[in-house]
Amino acid sequence: MAIVTNAFSTIIATGNREDLTDLLSIISPLEAPLYDAMGATQAKGMYHEWQCDELPAANADNAALEGDSYAAAAITPTKRYGNYTQISVNQKAVTEIQEVVSKAGRTSEVGYQKANALAAMKRDFEAILFNYGTAASGGAAGSITGKPRMRTVHSWVFGNTAATGYSGGNNFTATYISASAGITGTTITETVFNLILQDIWDDGGKPNACYVNGALKRLVSGWATSTSRVWEGKKAIVNVADKYEGDFCTLELKKDRHCASSLGYFLDESLWKKAIMLPVGEVEIGKTGMATPLMLRQAWTVEARNPSGNGAFVSAG
Repeated sequence: MAIVTNAFSTIIATGNREDLTDLLSIISPLEAPLYDAMGATQAKGMYHEWQCDELPAANADNAALEGDSYAAAAITPTKRYGNYTQISVNQKAVTEIQEVVSKAGRTSEVGYQKANALAAMKRDFEAILFNYGTAASGGAAGSITGKPRMRTVHSWVFGNTAATGYSGGNNFTATYISASAGITGTTITETVFNLILQDIWDDGGKPNACYVNGALKRLVSGWATSTSRVWEGKKAIVNVADKYEGDFCTLELKKDRHCASSLGYFLDESLWKKAIMLPVGEVEIGKTGMATPLMLRQAWTVEARNPSGNGAFVSAG
């Protein structure tokens, strides 16, 4: 069929208004499960310190003579840890014209970009916690030209040797298992999983959460056999594991997009704190042209209140 001769259509028209909905969606993931799970405390210096202590080994031969003489046992001093305060920022600028023109999906460009920056910063915080880049995760004091960096959760758990960011030498050892212990690619067996949990328990740890990425979460859920799947009344097949109850602890299995594909973390969330010096806030920036500058910042670090109460595994992949 052919169109009517000389029919005026939208293809050639120039005066039609655009059809742009006022609905604006952000598809980027915004979750920050570990950052949200951490309690908050206050940091008051660029190098933030705290103390940890432990009881001596249990003495199965704790017995004394009647009327025995006094002899004081040696006292082991507390362990003194510290971490550097890191300054996280998000900076943007919006022109005066963009702020006043008619827009779809938001009334104020400045307000929208500010809210967007806040969400992006929180996602950055979560990525920082699991950062394991050699130059960025071990902690650095900073200088006139060097950025101060905190020691990350990853580094506290895996870094069981003396490193920048805490004092006292090799005074803790987190439990972790490498590829040589039975993990290949991104596979971890339930046997190895429980072996790590037993090692942490032997050290006195009580992890309550296991952080993994999507691939490892599927593997853990896959430990349940097909016969253990259940049908709900709404014709839904349930084949998911959000909790693991074992001999040594009960773990909440948490998916985190910022975990590397080959790493899993067994964490006691009560032992981690975000120590905040300056909470998220806006910095007033003087205008230098026809644009509104935006700068958000947070100065913060991480407290690892007992690193040896946690554990992890790393695959060969």
